[in-house]
Amino acid sequence: MWDPEIIVIDANGYELLMRDIQAMPEYYDSLQAFNKGDVFMQMPYNYYSTNIEIALANAYYLGTMLYPEAFTDIKPAEKTNEISRFFLNFDVYESLAEAYYGGYQSLELDL
Repeated sequence: MWDPEIIVIDANGYELLMRDIQAMPEYYDSLQAFNKGDVFMQMPYNYYSTNIEIALANAYYLGTMLYPEAFTDIKPAEKTNEISRFFLNFDVYESLAEAYYGGYQSLELDL
């Protein structure tokens, strides 16, 4: 009954999503978000506590995907590093991208 226009996947759930797609490809094929290519992967921000810097970076990334005309000046990797330097005093995007499937991305899934 649910058919979301946009789906955002937390990178920690990516492998679970892939297994679920293999088990029920017809279900995912019926979802308009998957058919239109509006499935996005954000970085995990909850693990024992909330990592506010990643939550903020995720918001900017999703802004670039959902409202590109309003976020033309934002490059997600650079913005993530800018935010993490403010909160943590070091860049985190490269480590996130290495640990989580290449980082922020629109998921192109063959169903």
